[in-house]
Amino acid sequence: MKTRCEISSLNIESQQILLKIVNISLCLNSRVICCTSKYLKSLAESGDSYPELFYALEVNSISVPPLRSKGNDILLFSQHFLAISNKKAHRDITLSRNMYNAFLNYTWPGNIRELENTITYIVEQSSIDEVDLDVEQLPSPISLTQIKALTTIWNMPKKNLIIQALNEFAGDTNSKTLIAKKLGISTATLYRKLAKYEITSAPNFK
Repeated sequence: MKTRCEISSLNIESQQILLKIVNISLCLNSRVICCTSKYLKSLAESGDSYPELFYALEVNSISVPPLRSKGNDILLFSQHFLAISNKKAHRDITLSRNMYNAFLNYTWPGNIRELENTITYIVEQSSIDEVDLDVEQLPSPISLTQIKALTTIWNMPKKNLIIQALNEFAGDTNSKTLIAKKLGISTATLYRKLAKYEITSAPNFK
């Protein structure tokens, strides 16, 4: 039998009961798995945790690094959860480079569960005609982190960048796709930018 609990959410009385269960489990073929997002020793020293429980659990404690310390592994987790969400929603959604950059720069206080929920959210909230998602689809506060923390190509004059890209790829039949890729945005976002800046063509932009 396996039992899981968040220690910091238990009052002292419940922690005393848990200690008894832990001691009993040592005599039985069972394990009590306890977890906490807080430093257990600090809780014990502050009086918020039952000291005897801390010493009983410290013997077999495992420290799990927070998601924000995983570096580029965050991208692997993101792609994994995206594949799962796509399958459930019968979609074939992809994420922009800017969105992945936002994931890398966000602190993820909710760790892996927050990342999973974020991916699920943006897939389920996207319009049926959207395939390539950009940071505009991100929930707060991740989108705010993207705006404040990242220095991207969009920090340059946006209209001028789009026109320059239009000139560069004007002769290609897949110009819009190539331009979006060059700018690190989705094609849907590109079309919204074109409409916003009233750009219909870009002959010989200087």
